[in-house]
Amino acid sequence: MKEKLIKYYGIIIALLFLVVNTIFKSLIISGILYYIAICLLLIFNVIILTEYKVKIKYKEFIIIFYFIFNLFIPKNGLQFLFGLMTIFTLIFTNLKKNSIKFILGGIVILVIVFWQITFLVLLIQFSSGLNSYIKDDFIYSDMHYKCQNNMEVYAYSAGATDNYHFSTRKKYKILNIDGIIHINYLNEEDITENEYHNYVNSKECKLIGDKHGLKKNIKFNKN
Repeated sequence: MKEKLIKYYGIIIALLFLVVNTIFKSLIISGILYYIAICLLLIFNVIILTEYKVKIKYKEFIIIFYFIFNLFIPKNGLQFLFGLMTIFTLIFTNLKKNSIKFILGGIVILVIVFWQITFLVLLIQFSSGLNSYIKDDFIYSDMHYKCQNNMEVYAYSAGATDNYHFSTRKKYKILNIDGIIHINYLNEEDITENEYHNYVNSKECKLIGDKHGLKKNIKFNKN
């Protein structure tokens, strides 16, 4: 059983990464306890990948998997860092393999050719802090309203290269221990610009942020 777990460890962790950031994307966890847990998991993952670099199978597939999905689906900077460290560890502990060298060469070429996209992804992933909800830092404060029934409606954008997006959301607090751990369920729905304006005008809505454009360092658990 242990041998099978080691053999398929990389695949298991990759699937868990996918599930956490897709199926459970609405479950938002933050706080110092979460930060410590993910850091310990990151260290443990690096140790296992290094210690059992020969026994772990499908390393090439795992590297490609993280390279593709880690660009788009992580909920926060810590999730992104976990994927990034997995890629680096698998590559640099298996550089003697020609297949790994080939993949590394391909990644380097793609990063150089699409350096602007690479820079934008890194900016998005790390600008909000390691354990905060990424989207919050790209909400425009002068377009962010809190409405009746604890609903929010807002516009957000990743920057000059990204268009406006509009969304509604409702938060459900599951656990809230100030500064220690925050677990919330976030129900979000994308809407059109017309729906956004109609929602603000037809509901009892109050502006949440200030009127200075892009809202920086908003923390999901402070509302």
